[in-house]
Amino acid sequence: MKILPNLLTIFILGLFLYSCNQSREETPSLIIKVEEAASGLPIIANVPVTELIDRGMSQDRDNLWYPYDAKGKMIAAQYENPKQDGNLVSLLIQTKNGEEIFFKVPESQSPTPMKTNLHIGKRNKSDIESLKHVKRLQTEHNKITYATFQYEGIGWENDLVGFRNYLDLRNGIDIFGKRTSDMVLDDVDKDQNSHYHELAAWGMDILKVGTSLGAGGIGLIYKDSLIRLTSKDADATLLNEGPLKSTFVMEFRKVDMGDKQIDVRHVISIEAGKHYYEGRLEFSDTDDLKIVIGIVDMHEAEFELIESSKHIVLNSYGIQSENKDVLSMAVMVQKNAFLEQINSRDFNSTITDTRGLSVSPDKANYRFYALWELQDEDFREKTKAISFLEKEMRLKEANLKLTWNK
Repeated sequence: MKILPNLLTIFILGLFLYSCNQSREETPSLIIKVEEAASGLPIIANVPVTELIDRGMSQDRDNLWYPYDAKGKMIAAQYENPKQDGNLVSLLIQTKNGEEIFFKVPESQSPTPMKTNLHIGKRNKSDIESLKHVKRLQTEHNKITYATFQYEGIGWENDLVGFRNYLDLRNGIDIFGKRTSDMVLDDVDKDQNSHYHELAAWGMDILKVGTSLGAGGIGLIYKDSLIRLTSKDADATLLNEGPLKSTFVMEFRKVDMGDKQIDVRHVISIEAGKHYYEGRLEFSDTDDLKIVIGIVDMHEAEFELIESSKHIVLNSYGIQSENKDVLSMAVMVQKNAFLEQINSRDFNSTITDTRGLSVSPDKANYRFYALWELQDEDFREKTKAISFLEKEMRLKEANLKLTWNK
């Protein structure tokens, strides 16, 4: 007499399991792999939104898919809208090589923790005002800039490193060494007596820039003259802040080249989990123009050129941080854009104490790396710093393979 209820129970259980399996089968999954030579580094994969839509994702913003691991934990991700026109182009996913990723509409929108950050803090009488757009000051005096902006300009950071640009005619770039993965630049130097040049729990300003180009600042070579990229009509605008990537632009109009004026657009982005920021430059006129991406050269650092099949890196290694410990700084450019190494000492220029790479203006894309030993003790050793940069070149050149189950 108990056989029928037991059969009914088995039938219901089987139906439930079948339903679960069907649900899993109907949910697309993705495996992202990178070539073995470039494995072992964090991956931020760029998945085209069209591929998600082709596999059934709604274009309704309330029903977008997000990635999950095999245990059902949401993976850090960010939808990209580079043109700021409302059209989503890609989904950035922070993943591991070979990890299977499942997609679904989240039951609740729990945001991915912010791992990148942009900040422009303007000092008012009693507080700091956060701005999205600001004019560059027409001064070279850091005291005026410091009295106007929190740490003299715009700051950008991720969970490993931070940078700042002086929002005045100097247009130098500085480095914030970080000892925490927290986003800190909104709060650094809120109090003008905070002494961010001294080591704190979060980190410190680790670079002396002076009249150099600093950490990836830009110079222009025109008719044998080395000219600082600066202008009396310039501004900075925050374009996009996200958990995995943030982007801003600095625009310079009527840059004085002597016998002509040009306009320059300098776009900078930073991604989570990376020891670099990326720069991209656009010019209204490129005739007789070469671009210099600079590294400050004020200490007895060792400069070395590292090459791969498609990229060139100029690395500077030595005890050159303001904390008097090891800091490696490196510029990576495309090999087919590279022209020559540059030393500011070979020019009669207001730019001093600078080494760098000269590149063609039509391929002026670059990465600037900052590898500080207090952030990662491996960077104390030159061989490990160089090995890291070689892996970065391999990853940059590797093809990411996207394999869908549906």
